Amino acid sequence: MSSPMPDGTVVWGKTGSDPGYRSGVFASRDLGVRAVYAVGTTAPPASGPPPVAQRLALAVFAR
Repeated sequence: MSSPMPDGTVVWGKTGSDPGYRSGVFASRDLGVRAVYAVGTTAPPASGPPPVAQRLALAVFAR
């Protein structure tokens, strides 16, 4: 999947979830920047990444 950042940068990656667990891996197109997350959850899966993953992506990929 691709996901655009606020500055227009596009990152590529994959997310997944099981009850109580969500994870994802994302990278810039040239693989120069990468981020991986795995979080425990207590709520049913919602649409979109968990808020902590969104904050991580902005910190890592936003320029």
